[in-house]
Amino acid sequence: MQTIIADDSITMRRILQTMLDEVGGTEALTADGGDVVLELLNQHPDVGLILMDWNMPCIDGLQCLRHIRSNPRTEDIAVVMVSSEALRNASSKPSRPARPTT
Repeated sequence: MQTIIADDSITMRRILQTMLDEVGGTEALTADGGDVVLELLNQHPDVGLILMDWNMPCIDGLQCLRHIRSNPRTEDIAVVMVSSEALRNASSKPSRPARPTT
């Protein structure tokens, strides 16, 4: 199985790549935007998982997800949306603990 790691931040791509390498069992392909994700899906039919940033240039994660779900060939691929927005804004906003959902 192949996994696509899609994030416009090279740091986040490296972090996710390291995590996948530790788990093993998958070949990682990387993309810096949703347009590249769609190209990779056309070139690599064995993709079974996509780890994708919410905010990316050209085609953002949500738009890309809509394209993936609208294509019968790719609609069943597992997609995990990730974001480092909270980390980027951490220094400018006070932190507060998350409230549990009930």
